[in-house]
Amino acid sequence: MNAFPDKAWPGLAAVNVQTPFIPVRERLPELAATGAPDDPARVINIGSAAGVKIKRLRAYSYAASKAAVRMMTRDLAGDLAEPNMTVNAAIPCFFPTRMTTHMRDEDSVDPALLAQIPRDGGVVGCG
Repeated sequence: MNAFPDKAWPGLAAVNVQTPFIPVRERLPELAATGAPDDPARVINIGSAAGVKIKRLRAYSYAASKAAVRMMTRDLAGDLAEPNMTVNAAIPCFFPTRMTTHMRDEDSVDPALLAQIPRDGGVVGCG
C-alpha cells in the first residue's frame, strides 16, 4: 500500500466516474423527452465486482472508482425516476484483458479470485 502511486487516482476517477456522468448531464433534455411511463429512457453504467465486494486486488483507485459508479447510479436513479428514466449499472466479474494480465500471472493473487476469471470465454459467477 505504501508504494501505491498518487497518479493512479485522477485518471481512473475521470474515466470511470466522470465520463459516464457527463453524457447523462449533457443529454438529459433528450433523455427526459424520450421517456414514457411504459417505456422509460434508460441509462446503463458499467461498474465492476471490484466496486461491490472486497477482492484484495491492491487496486485501490480502481475499486473506489467502481464503487463510486455504483453509488452514482443509485443517486441518478432516484433523481431521474420522475422524468421517466431508469438508471442501472451492469456489474461484470473479472475477465481476461490486458488490465488483468498481471492478476493471472501473480502468485500473490487469491486462487479463489483467479478461479473467477474465465480463460476460455466461459461464464463464471462473481462469487
